[in-house]
Amino acid sequence: MLRFRRPMDMSTALNQILAEERHNEVAAETHDELRRNLMALEQSAIASPDPFRVLRLSILEFTETWKVAELIDDIRFADDDDVMLARRLEEIVSSRYVNIQSPATYVTCKLTSLTLRKYTAANHGDNDARNDWWYVFVDTIFEHIAWLQRGIQMQCESERTDESLLHEWNELRAEARRNALDCPVGVTQYPIPLHRQGK
Repeated sequence: MLRFRRPMDMSTALNQILAEERHNEVAAETHDELRRNLMALEQSAIASPDPFRVLRLSILEFTETWKVAELIDDIRFADDDDVMLARRLEEIVSSRYVNIQSPATYVTCKLTSLTLRKYTAANHGDNDARNDWWYVFVDTIFEHIAWLQRGIQMQCESERTDESLLHEWNELRAEARRNALDCPVGVTQYPIPLHRQGK
C-alpha cells in the first residue's frame, strides 16, 4: 500500500530555518524542547480534520508573542527615556504572553513561527508573498503596540487602568487573529480592525 509523503516534514523545516537564521547556537535544552513541541504540533495537525487551521492558529500564536517581544525590545533600546515605557508595556501584557521579557521566549517563538510557516507553505501551499495575510497580521501588531504606548502615556489624563488597557488590547488582538484565521490561502489582504485611538 502506497503511503502519502509530505513534501516537507517538520524536522526538515526546522533544520532549514536554523541554518537560514544562523541559530545553531541555540542552547541544547532549548533546541530539544523546540523540536519536541514542533513534532507534537505536526502530529496534532496530521490527526486533525482541518490541519491547515491547526497550523495557522499556531503560527498566529507564536508570531504574536515573538513580534510583541521584539517591538518592546526595540522601544527599550531606542532611547534611555523609553526604558520605563518598555517596562510598562511588559507589565500590562505579561499576563497574556508568559515570560515575555525572557530572551529564550523571543528566540523560541520566532523559530517556531518561521518553521511552521515554512512547513505550511511546503505542505499546504500557503502564500508567502509580501502583503499576504501573515504580513498584514504583523502590521496590526505594530499598530496595536503604538496604540498601547499612547494609552500608557495618556493614563494620567484618561484615568484608564492597566486592566482596561489589557482588556481592549485582548479585544484588538482577538479580532486581528480572527481576520487572519479566516483569510483563505492566496488572498493578499483582509480588513484591518479600526483602532479606537484616544478613547
